[in-house]
Amino acid sequence: MKKITSFVLSAVMTLSVFTAGAGYGKAAAGELELAASSILTLDRDSGYVSGISTAMTVSELAAEFADPSSVTVKDGDTTVAGDKTIASDFVVTNGDDTLKCAVMGDVNRDGKISIDDAICMLKYVARWDISICEPAMDVNSDSQKSVSDVIQILKYVAGWDVTLAPYRVVFDDSKIDAAYEDSALKLSVLDNMQKIDQRDTAIGDSTTIRMHMAKNEIESCLIYLASDKAYDGLTAEFTDFYNGHGGKLETEMTLGKYIYGRSIESADTKVYYADPMIPNADFKIKAGNSQCLLLKANAAIDAAPGLYESTVTIKDSAGRAIKVCKVYVDVWDFALPEETSCTTAFGMSRESIYQSYGSAYFTDGGQLYKNYYDYLLENRICAYYLPSSVLSDDADEYMNNPRVNSFIIDGTQCGNSASSEEDIRAMYEKLSKNEEWMKKGYFYYVDEPRSAEQLNEIKYYKELLDRAFPGARQVAPNCYDFNMSRYGIDLDMDQTQFILDNTTLFCPLSSFYTPYDQIKSGFENITYSKATVDRYGAAEARHEAYKNAGNELWWYVCIIPGYPYANFFFNYQGEMSRVLFWQQYDYDIAGCLYYAVTMWEGSRMWIDADGTFASGDGLLIYPGKRYGIDYPIESIRLEYVRDGIEDFEYLKMAEDVLGRDAVNEVLRTVTTGILDYTNDSAVIEAAKVKLAEMIMSKN
Repeated sequence: MKKITSFVLSAVMTLSVFTAGAGYGKAAAGELELAASSILTLDRDSGYVSGISTAMTVSELAAEFADPSSVTVKDGDTTVAGDKTIASDFVVTNGDDTLKCAVMGDVNRDGKISIDDAICMLKYVARWDISICEPAMDVNSDSQKSVSDVIQILKYVAGWDVTLAPYRVVFDDSKIDAAYEDSALKLSVLDNMQKIDQRDTAIGDSTTIRMHMAKNEIESCLIYLASDKAYDGLTAEFTDFYNGHGGKLETEMTLGKYIYGRSIESADTKVYYADPMIPNADFKIKAGNSQCLLLKANAAIDAAPGLYESTVTIKDSAGRAIKVCKVYVDVWDFALPEETSCTTAFGMSRESIYQSYGSAYFTDGGQLYKNYYDYLLENRICAYYLPSSVLSDDADEYMNNPRVNSFIIDGTQCGNSASSEEDIRAMYEKLSKNEEWMKKGYFYYVDEPRSAEQLNEIKYYKELLDRAFPGARQVAPNCYDFNMSRYGIDLDMDQTQFILDNTTLFCPLSSFYTPYDQIKSGFENITYSKATVDRYGAAEARHEAYKNAGNELWWYVCIIPGYPYANFFFNYQGEMSRVLFWQQYDYDIAGCLYYAVTMWEGSRMWIDADGTFASGDGLLIYPGKRYGIDYPIESIRLEYVRDGIEDFEYLKMAEDVLGRDAVNEVLRTVTTGILDYTNDSAVIEAAKVKLAEMIMSKN
């Protein structure tokens, strides 16, 4: 058999690919009609019921129809029933409505899948004059009849772990043994929030995972490997997520690169976590170490709902499969909108990007920056600056993009200079003609004011914008709340009030939401004191009044606030970053600002997370140049940011269906305050599932 299979495979590789399309109709009322749960297809153009799986019985076929009792199956003139196995060209009828059966792979109509079917398929592809059951040939569900189908049949006959589509994916958490199973190598599949130190081999024994996602969403999980002995030349292979009957999700795998940094508990203790998620390649595991892989699924907005599966295979240096696991994802029957509810404004330096790639890219017309911008946008993050000036026609496409919910019109961030008043007037002339553009654009001149000069700049630009750009939104992120007298300014107010009076977009540090009786030592300067609360009210009431006056509210994090506040630090577990967006929803804040994603420091950043700023602050993506690609290497923390933004969308969508009170019941399982939130990733996942159920309840 192996010799025959090898011979036929050789013949396959010499043939061209031919396709054959098929139209699909719908049965009229009272005729053969499939059950709603069926994965079969009534193809009335060809006259076949297609998609029947190998070894399906007559009773199983009848159960695929809306009224099984009315279905009759015949082999020629003989009625068959019960456990009789279906073969291609059996006839199924309901009254006068008759269609033939197409059993996937049974092209020669003998009711078996064998090398004979592969030979018949080869002859068909080579255009021999041969009669086959054509609808039974598309065993890989690519809507074509080609050598790819022949190869799939040959693999099936040779005993490979392949299926002949369609089939139903069924969740199975039992352990799978590889062909050369290696018990010395441990494998565990975990949600992406669970970071394990490279020196820790206690990775658990989770044989699989069942992720959940909406359409138009990205989800990922971590696959950990660990051993007390060393391995070299390992490879990881994966299949696309497939639902068994034609539906696939875009699937990607990356390899965790480990770097070190200070632990939360002590600056003298190092932790080694995977942060850059580099392109999948050969890897090794040192004795007593672990290694992670990130498997990511991207469901298109028109993806079919249902359960999908991917198979991950780990091979040794000899190419033998030594570990295998299945990963599942449920795609719910609703889609996240393109227009992201959580406004984002993340700093990304054009200069840093181009310096990392070198002079060869300096004349690329901005394409490299565009690649990086688009990558963030795919993850629902808006960089400060568009790829083109807002005055350029090239910017219009981005300003019209529903995913773009913010952009700097003019400012001094990321190495940019302020424009002249004349240019600002020209910007107003263009943007004021489009209401959506005006809602998205903002001005950003002063960052974290801590001097009289900076505070006066805010007022200066307010007056300039009032003249040149009526309705302008100016943001000036604020992390301190000193009295204005500290700066020698004779005003009886705190600096927060000064900023509130001179902006229409307030962006305080997240720690300002700390109740004054919960302020911890070392955080006094980045919170509202009791005296401030007594005079102006707590953050929630004070900021709500600002919004009620027609203004907008964002918040931000950076190198501060530190632990135990939610932030995007390298030494945090994933839920400690993701929960920030649940808190943002809790405090009814529209946007999240983060000052930098490209705070790069040469080769050091690939080794040590504690550069100029601690614990990966300001660094959420890495330069792809190191791996020969012209787009970013993501950090695992970018996964948490995107997931949190998508969580925010779930919260908003659920609120639209059942109201804020109902959503708050779920929200309270995740966070009850700025310093009170879950450290259990399973709690966040369960809350997300509950929100999805609420969203789908409207149907």
